[in-house]
Amino acid sequence: MIGCGGHSASPVVVDANGGSGVTHVDGAILPGYQGFVNLQTATSGSDGPILYAYGTYFMPGTNDGVFCYTGSVYGTADLDCCLMNGTIAAPAQVSAGQLTLTNNTQGVSGTMDWNAGEDSYGELSTELVFTTGDSLTVTAAGDTAPAFTATTTFPKPIEGLVTPSPLSLAAGWTVTWTPAGATTMEVYLSSGVGETQLACRTADSVGKIVFPPALLAGVIEAGDSTVLVERKNIGVGSGNPASVLEPEVSATPSITIVP
Repeated sequence: MIGCGGHSASPVVVDANGGSGVTHVDGAILPGYQGFVNLQTATSGSDGPILYAYGTYFMPGTNDGVFCYTGSVYGTADLDCCLMNGTIAAPAQVSAGQLTLTNNTQGVSGTMDWNAGEDSYGELSTELVFTTGDSLTVTAAGDTAPAFTATTTFPKPIEGLVTPSPLSLAAGWTVTWTPAGATTMEVYLSSGVGETQLACRTADSVGKIVFPPALLAGVIEAGDSTVLVERKNIGVGSGNPASVLEPEVSATPSITIVP
């Protein structure tokens, strides 16, 4: 999960690569407050137990919503991306009131309370587990960030994933996968050196993300890298559509980037 910031009534588009069609967008800040509740699973070792993780963050509205709250909106007419280089800090976290997380399929709920002294949420009161197809709901009571409720299902594992290596900056790069009915796929490409990361997203049903050379030029450098691929099934909040529930599954293949 990543991010952005600013304040303007409309976007200001600046050509970032000499007429290449790649743009950097400033302004167009979402009004009000936004946030996310993120749920993930991971395996401890090749045959270890399944681990369950969750994260929350609520903040003033930013560019491109919660997808880009610590970066700059960056992409083409066909591709929604976020460029992060460590220069934009996350906005201050705010409270959305008590959060109630429910696995509707298993009939189990837990709550998370805002810790004003630490400006963050505490631990979930009850262990919550989830698996493919489980119906999940989060309800926020509301505080600085408004109340909302969002419901979705936990997505299927990522299958058929192809992240070609080496990645040639001169030729561009295409990541493909087998669609599985989720809302969104996000690919986070880290530069071979330095802190720069380029994240791009599309609908799961598209089955691919194409990174043209112009998008990579001057942004991503050669070297060894790890790619983060996330499948999310995003539930939009009723009461505040800028806040979402986003259960996800992920993969982290390693690649080599060449000029």
